[in-house]
Amino acid sequence: MRGAKQHMFAVILLLLGVGLTQLQPPQPMYVGAGYGTIVMGAVWIVIIIIRDYRK
Repeated sequence: MRGAKQHMFAVILLLLGVGLTQLQPPQPMYVGAGYGTIVMGAVWIVIIIIRDYRK
């Protein structure tokens, strides 16, 4: 069950990042924070996949 919570949190980070990049009018700080959040979520998912693959 712990893995499902990690996946859910990573997906929420990705969706939050996409939401931040879609604000109108675009504000550079929020767009940058959105891209950073997307990258954090994607890296988190890659780490989880690599960790599970090694098992």
